[in-house]
Parts: sequence; structure tokens; C-alpha cells
Amino acid sequence: MKKLVSWLLVAIMLFSATAFAAETDNAGTVVTTYEEPAVIANPVGGSITVPTTSAMDANFEEDAYGGGSDGYSSSLIHAYNLAVTNREGQLLINPVVVESTEVTQNADGSKTYTITLRDDLYFNDGTQITAVNYIAYPLLFSSPIGIASGAYGTAGKYFVGADAFKSGESKVFSGIRLLDTLKFSYTVSAENTPFYYELNMLNCSQYSKCYPLDWETWCPGFEIKDDGEGVYVVGDTDWYDTTNTELAAAIGNTRFAWDKVRTDGPYYLSNVDLSAQVTELKINPYYKTNWAGYKPSIEKITIVKANQATLLDSLKTGEIDWVNLKNQTGATIDAALDLVESDSRFAEVHYLALYYGKIFFRCDYGPYQFMKVRQAINYLIDKDSMINELFNGHGSTICGPVSSSYWMYEENEEEILERTNPYTFNPEKAVELLVEDGWVLDENGDPYVSGIRWKAVTAEEYNPWGNGEYDFGNSKGDPQSRCKQLADGRVIMPLTIEWLSYEGLALCEVLDTQLCQSKTVADAGFQFNRTPLSGSNFWNYLNSSLDDFFYPTYGMFSSATTLYSIFDQTYRYSTDPNFLRSNKNRIFDKELDEHTNGMLIGMDPSDDEGFAREWVEHLVRFNEVLPEIALYNTESYSIYNNKIKGYDENPHYTFAYAIVESYIEE
Repeated sequence: MKKLVSWLLVAIMLFSATAFAAETDNAGTVVTTYEEPAVIANPVGGSITVPTTSAMDANFEEDAYGGGSDGYSSSLIHAYNLAVTNREGQLLINPVVVESTEVTQNADGSKTYTITLRDDLYFNDGTQITAVNYIAYPLLFSSPIGIASGAYGTAGKYFVGADAFKSGESKVFSGIRLLDTLKFSYTVSAENTPFYYELNMLNCSQYSKCYPLDWETWCPGFEIKDDGEGVYVVGDTDWYDTTNTELAAAIGNTRFAWDKVRTDGPYYLSNVDLSAQVTELKINPYYKTNWAGYKPSIEKITIVKANQATLLDSLKTGEIDWVNLKNQTGATIDAALDLVESDSRFAEVHYLALYYGKIFFRCDYGPYQFMKVRQAINYLIDKDSMINELFNGHGSTICGPVSSSYWMYEENEEEILERTNPYTFNPEKAVELLVEDGWVLDENGDPYVSGIRWKAVTAEEYNPWGNGEYDFGNSKGDPQSRCKQLADGRVIMPLTIEWLSYEGLALCEVLDTQLCQSKTVADAGFQFNRTPLSGSNFWNYLNSSLDDFFYPTYGMFSSATTLYSIFDQTYRYSTDPNFLRSNKNRIFDKELDEHTNGMLIGMDPSDDEGFAREWVEHLVRFNEVLPEIALYNTESYSIYNNKIKGYDENPHYTFAYAIVESYIEE
């Protein structure tokens, strides 16, 4: 295998870090202690300014709630995760946080991870971090009141008792134990054991990196207790009462309370000015080091909202000191490389990014629920032309949420290319699919000749949230605005696509030309209505996790998104109603769900071949049913002022991690 280290080494490192000692007791429990890394302290001082082209909204808990455009800040203020990824994207226990682990295989097939924390962990105000802060994260963000506040409810989903706790059937989360001031445990359910990314269990969910939560600020007046059966919450009012809208709103709004929430990362938020679109971070004096021993050295980091069109000009004038160009045009990238070559003040680092441009569908209503409509849209996009226009050779077409930076893609590229459809631009094929799918009527129900295509639909297709009948007057999802009933009783649906595009993203302008302004697309029978939007509401509409956004306004979204070194998409396409909020696409395809979960759940951490096999099958099915259209994978170029020393970014170790190991030399 072409993984970066052999499994033998991974097995050694799974519960180790820089140094360790492991032993097995009489009960079969594996006890491992960890040695902290040597401290690497570069000169402290200086400041940098970095841009974001998205409007900042001060949502600093995007993992649990989704949305947010403050990713740089979130990663810099939360870093004491139990498990972290190193430069090669490998998972390991964080030796700065964890003193020891005890891993016990239980008779019922479940597995218990007992964690003892170090006693010198502190929030940015000097308050000690204890076991309560670590169990608080999965407890809150899997609870009924957490879900009522708008959270996904997926944190802790791997643990025993998660379903009963999440549903409100039990007020005790039995799979989480508070054992002592610095000691706690998570018990992973038998159905989630083994698990390919074993250590990711300790981060509670693929959508989170479980960090020490400031419980007293998130849930003031409530206390976490454990009487021996699991953790629960007590207080003057009922914490479990989901009808307490005041409490739910207060919890949900805490993610914006930057000046109140205590944090644990290398930096803390010293100022957030949304009107000026400026966020300032300073070194957290209580932060120890990262997993490798580095202490932060750059004294102040300022994040500013910047104009995408003038990023290079801002870099030249010193208004900003670093810029990443993965969302920029090829002309901009070429100009940046010319700048580096001609001006010794600047340097660059580049690699094939874990990042891709996409069209996202909400697949449970309207035209978007029909696979052949999604496929037809794919055939109507000239992706080669798009990539040439956008990136001038600095990007490539892809068949799904992939990057050749993944070892499993590199090893199986030939098979993947043989088994997936590139959906090469083909308007005739698009029309063929639409006819096959029944889009053969005009607005009067007569055979289609020109204009917008219509299709006769069943009651369930008309309104997925209805009662199985044509329930006209039911406002859920406003189906009557999408369909109409003919005099003969037939109900027909128009091939009208309500498209929400991310404002300021160059991709969306190219798509606008290819879809909204194209005579070819109009002749195929589509109508695309585009609404540009940025900020948190774009992600609220896309994620549909908040009740206000559950019934859709838009069914197609265009954006670019980050992939992760740890390819954990469990329950991402779940057909289980308990995980509906994880299934943002609302696609209910059993085969896709089985392969997506099967690559991890029940897969031994040593079985690289089994993981890769299921990963390929998931990719092939994804490429057919198209919950998303994968448009391109780009090269990532970071251009920065040479005063930043020691900066070493790569696909698995991006800005928020690399900058902690850097320093300023004027």
C-alpha cells in the first residue's frame, strides 16, 4: 500500500504520540501513558493580517451547527482535541492533553476508552480545564435541547445510549462517564466497533473535533452529574424541556458570544467587529503547545474581509501578509506566481488541495428528487471549459468528493476512471434523460414542444411532507408554488430550478453563464432562477438544520468545500430518521448509505484494502445518483510575505495548523 507509513507503525502509534508506554492488565485492558513533546519556542512577536472573502458572522461553533464563515478563527481558538492529525494526515492521541488511556473490549462487543487528562490544561482566562469540559461537548450537542437550539445532534453518536439520550427516552447518557476531576470515559457501541478511523471516535463525530467546552457559559445554572450509570444534567429548571424556547435560543446564540466563551486554542479572540468585518486574535498565554511541541509565536493575527478581485494588490501593498488562492482564477494564480518570481519579499507553497467545487442538491422534493434531472444538469455543464476559464490549467475534473492527494484514490485511479461517468458536456443526452424521466409535457399538460418542460407527479412527489394525498393548502414546503392541478385532475411540476449561489465565488459566475444564460439549456426545457447569497444564511439554507430552514426554498446550491484527511462520512447519507440532520442532501439511497458507513463501521483499522474497496464502491454509487455534482479539484497556492518564517503548509496541514509553527522575522 502507498499509505505514508505501514500499518505496523500505525498500530504502534494509534495510542501513542512522541513517546509512550503500554501494558495490558489482567482484565485485558490496554493501558497507555504518553510523554509530552519537547517544547519548541520560536521568537515571539510581530503580527500578520490574513484575508477572508466571505462575510464573517462570528459563528465560532460551526461543527455542531453548520454554517459560519469563521473557519480560520474556529481552528485557532479550539485545539485541545483528544485526537489530532499530524502533517501526514494520520490520527494520533494528543500527548499535550492526554496523560493516559485505558482501552477495554467489553463482553457485549462495545469498547470503552477511559481518558485521564493532564492537570495543567487551562482556558484562556486561566480557569482549569477538567473532565467535565470534555464530556460537555457530546452531552450538549447530542441532547434534545441542543437539537432544539439548532445543533445537528450527531456529537456522541457512536456511543452506547446515544439514541435513547438524543430522543429524550433517557435523561442519562449511559455511554459517557464522569469518573473523576480529570478522568472520564466514552463507551463505543458494539455496532460501531471495529471502526477504521478508531481514534476519530474520541472526537465524537466526523463533523466535530471534540474540544473542552466552556459548560458554565453555554449552560449557566446547570450541573453535569454521574451517579454510576452515566452522565446527566440537573439545574433549577428542566434542561431537557425542548419547549423551553428561551433556553434553546440562549444555547444556540452562545456560539456567537465570542467575548464570553472561554477557549483553549493557541489564540484567543481579542476583538470581533462585524460592522468592520475584522477579527483579531492574540496568543493565549495559557496554551501549552500543539501536539508536536510548538508554542505559538506570532503575537497577533488579524482576519479581515477582503475583496477577492484585489487580493494580490493588497498583498503587494502590505495590507495583508498571506493569501490562499484555491478559489481564485487561473489568471490570478499566474499573476501571483509571477509576483513571487519577481519580488523577493514573497514566497509560495502549493499542492493539490483537499477541496472541490460542487453543485449540491436537496434531493427530497421538486425536480431535484429525480436522479435523471440531476444527471441531466451534469450533462449540461461544460466542466472542461469551466476549469480552463477559472483556473487556466490549475485544476482538474473529478468524479466525486475526491482528491488525488488521497492514498486510496492514487491506488485505485484506473478502476475509478473506468467505473465512473465523467458526464462530458452532452445536451442531447440531457434531453434523452429528461424524456425518459417523464418531462414530456408543457404547462397545459399537452405534449412538450418548447419552453419549460413539465411532468405529471404523484402525491408523494408533489409534497413529500404531506399525507400521501394531493393535500392542496398544506403550506409545508409550499408545494403549490411548484406544481399546479389541471382540469383533468393531473398535477404537473415544472422543470424550474431554484438555485442559491455563494456570492463572490467565481465558480457561480461561470455557472450562471452556462445555465441561466444558455440557449442550449433553455432549449433542453430547464429554467434556472439564481439567487446569490453569502454568510450564515447560505449555509442555513444548505444544511437545513434549523427548523426555519427545514422546508426548502432552494433545491440547488453552488459552493466550494473542504475535504478532510480523515474521510469519515458515516451517516452522511443515512436512511435512518434518527440521523436525518446528518443527511443534508436528503437523499435516501440505501446502497450509497451502506457503502458510506461500510468503509468505516465494522472495518478493522488495519484493513486498508477493505476500507479502500468500500470507499471506491461509495464513490461509484455517488457518481451515479449524484447528491452533488463534483465540478473540479484545484491546486492550492498560498502566497505569503517572507517575514513569515517556518511556514510549511500541505494538504493535511493547512493555515490554522501551519501558522502555529511559524514566526516573524522582520
